[in-house]
Amino acid sequence: GLNDQFIVKGDDIESVQMLIFNRWGDEIFQSNDKNVGWNGIYKSKLVEPLVYVYKIKVTMTNGEENKYVGTVTLVK
Repeated sequence: GLNDQFIVKGDDIESVQMLIFNRWGDEIFQSNDKNVGWNGIYKSKLVEPLVYVYKIKVTMTNGEENKYVGTVTLVK
Protein backbone atom coordinates (compact mmCIF):
# COMPACT_ATOMS: atom_id res chain seq x y z
CA GLY A 1 0.00 0.00 0.00
CA LEU A 2 2.97 2.39 0.25
CA ASN A 3 4.88 3.69 -2.76
CA ASP A 4 2.86 1.57 -5.19
CA GLN A 5 2.89 4.36 -7.78
CA PHE A 6 5.29 6.96 -9.08
CA ILE A 7 3.00 9.98 -9.26
CA VAL A 8 3.21 13.76 -9.24
CA LYS A 9 1.66 15.43 -6.20
CA GLY A 10 1.38 19.08 -5.30
CA ASP A 11 -0.86 22.08 -4.82
CA ASP A 12 -2.33 24.12 -7.68
CA ILE A 13 -1.49 21.56 -10.41
CA GLU A 14 -3.64 22.01 -13.50
CA SER A 15 -2.19 19.20 -15.64
CA VAL A 16 0.66 16.70 -15.82
CA GLN A 17 2.36 14.91 -18.68
CA MET A 18 4.50 11.99 -17.51
CA LEU A 19 6.69 9.79 -19.69
CA ILE A 20 8.76 6.82 -18.47
CA PHE A 21 11.57 5.28 -20.53
CA ASN A 22 13.64 2.13 -20.14
CA ARG A 23 17.44 2.06 -20.40
CA TRP A 24 17.25 1.70 -24.19
CA GLY A 25 15.12 4.81 -24.52
CA ASP A 26 11.87 2.99 -25.27
CA GLU A 27 8.80 4.73 -23.90
CA ILE A 28 7.11 2.30 -21.54
CA PHE A 29 4.54 4.57 -19.89
CA GLN A 30 2.68 7.76 -20.70
CA SER A 31 0.00 9.62 -18.77
CA ASN A 32 -1.68 12.95 -19.27
CA ASP A 33 -3.85 12.49 -16.18
CA LYS A 34 -2.59 14.11 -12.97
CA ASN A 35 -4.33 11.37 -10.98
CA VAL A 36 -2.59 8.48 -12.77
CA GLY A 37 0.95 7.45 -11.92
CA TRP A 38 3.24 4.62 -13.05
CA ASN A 39 2.90 1.37 -11.13
CA GLY A 40 5.83 -0.46 -12.77
CA ILE A 41 3.66 -2.26 -15.29
CA TYR A 42 4.50 -2.44 -19.01
CA LYS A 43 2.56 -4.63 -21.44
CA SER A 44 0.62 -6.16 -18.53
CA LYS A 45 3.79 -7.29 -16.71
CA LEU A 46 5.81 -5.87 -13.84
CA VAL A 47 9.11 -4.64 -15.28
CA GLU A 48 12.53 -5.62 -13.95
CA PRO A 49 13.78 -3.81 -10.82
CA LEU A 50 16.08 -1.34 -12.61
CA VAL A 51 16.53 2.40 -13.05
CA TYR A 52 14.09 4.15 -15.40
CA VAL A 53 14.13 7.68 -16.81
CA TYR A 54 11.20 10.03 -16.38
CA LYS A 55 10.23 13.25 -18.15
CA ILE A 56 7.49 15.24 -16.49
CA LYS A 57 5.84 18.49 -17.52
CA VAL A 58 3.61 20.14 -14.93
CA THR A 59 1.30 23.03 -15.73
CA MET A 60 0.16 25.03 -12.73
CA THR A 61 -3.23 26.73 -12.38
CA ASN A 62 -1.52 30.11 -12.96
CA GLY A 63 -0.20 28.87 -16.34
CA GLU A 64 3.41 28.35 -15.22
CA GLU A 65 5.08 25.27 -16.71
CA ASN A 66 7.77 23.25 -14.99
CA LYS A 67 9.75 20.43 -16.61
CA TYR A 68 11.57 17.68 -14.74
CA VAL A 69 13.90 14.93 -15.98
CA GLY A 70 15.41 12.31 -13.71
CA THR A 71 15.47 8.68 -12.73
CA VAL A 72 13.24 6.44 -10.70
CA THR A 73 14.39 3.11 -9.35
CA LEU A 74 11.92 0.26 -9.27
CA VAL A 75 12.46 -2.16 -6.39
CA LYS A 76 10.54 -5.29 -5.48
